[in-house]
Amino acid sequence: MIYDYIYDNIVDYCVEQIEQGNYEAAYNRYKNSILVLEEQFAKPTITNRFVKTLKLKTNDHRF
Repeated sequence: MIYDYIYDNIVDYCVEQIEQGNYEAAYNRYKNSILVLEEQFAKPTITNRFVKTLKLKTNDHRF
């Protein structure tokens, strides 16, 4: 479902804009979409891993 959304709303749109010579519109849609996807999916995962790593290090009394 997520991949279909990405294709329909980002990839397909960007390709259409590029074919019409609207490079700035394609770039803006792609850039903004990637930032939103990063915020939704990547940041929570990275933050969670980072917090686990910090907890492991603070619980390891060798440091």
